[in-house]
Amino acid sequence: MARASGRSKRKARAGANRTGSMPRRDRSWWQETLRDVRRASWTLKLIVGGIAIMVLLPLFSAIDAAAPHRIRQRGGVWVCDLRAMGDFDLDQVHGRTEDIPRQFRDLDSRRVELVGQMWAPYRASGRVRDFDLVYSIANCCFSGAPKVQHLVKATVLGGRSVDYCPGRVDVKGTLHVGVRADADGIESVYRLDVDSATPD
Repeated sequence: MARASGRSKRKARAGANRTGSMPRRDRSWWQETLRDVRRASWTLKLIVGGIAIMVLLPLFSAIDAAAPHRIRQRGGVWVCDLRAMGDFDLDQVHGRTEDIPRQFRDLDSRRVELVGQMWAPYRASGRVRDFDLVYSIANCCFSGAPKVQHLVKATVLGGRSVDYCPGRVDVKGTLHVGVRADADGIESVYRLDVDSATPD
């Protein structure tokens, strides 16, 4: 009787294992599946993150490049975005100095650094004493008449000259800001007394 009772208890425990808990092999399978899901989740996060970086970085760069009115001070020199300096509306005949945005008017008589291209179609040699500085010759001078605010009238003073640079050039000097007009309309908005001009 005691043996029968013992066998009954073992059978009961075995039945409880089958019905009340997960077999060891099944637990192992579920654990492996859970680990696979977690790995896949991290892989998916890495893929999504990589795609976001590839998409957002060029977008942020484009936004930064298009941001107007970028002016920063570096030592005693004001570094200015040449394209932004011309990015405003101005009547080409009756415009006034007050129509120039204040942040650019405040640069009057300050030492600045500008990066752009030299426009000097009538130069006689490899050196120039005066030229127009524009942010892009292709976009400014070959797509219709440039607006006067797109040009910086640059002059090398003291009888000196600088090398003509066909590419991008870094120009430093003293900037003068204000509408200068004659009978035919506005002659200039920006004028620069050039100290140096070097390839950028």
